[in-house]
This record gives sequence, structure tokens and C-alpha cells, in this order.
Amino acid sequence: MNKLLLVFSAALAISGCGEKIYDAAYYQANHEKAEGIVKKCQSGEESGQNCTNAREGLDKYKAQAFENYMLGKTKELPK
Repeated sequence: MNKLLLVFSAALAISGCGEKIYDAAYYQANHEKAEGIVKKCQSGEESGQNCTNAREGLDKYKAQAFENYMLGKTKELPK
């Protein structure tokens, strides 16, 4: 019984250590945060799925902003 409790506790501790993973849609809606994550990924401070999702979300945001600009919905291009 004690071994089972120990294994369960260890598994619970390990599973709670990971950072929260946001999807590309989140980063598309929060492009400022995506830009910060991409910079951290480029400098090596961050790695993993958030890097991939932040790049994808930022690309989608910029593509949508460019489309809106070309259709005359906005006056400025995204930076």
C-alpha cells in the first residue's frame, strides 16, 4: 500500500510540473504575448510546443491583419 501511495504521489508531482501550453488560436488573439514568446524562443529561453504555437498564431494574426488591410478594413499594416 505504501509503495502504491509513493508511486501515485510521484506521478502527481511530475505531471504538475509542466508549463501551460496555449494553442495557436490563443496566440493569434494575443499577438503581443506571441511576439514575446517567439523572442524568448529565438534567444533559447523558451522551447517546446508554445514556441511552435506562438509562431503559428503570430503568422495567422499577421495574415489576417494583412488581408484586412488589403480589403480596406484597416488603415495600417501590422508591425
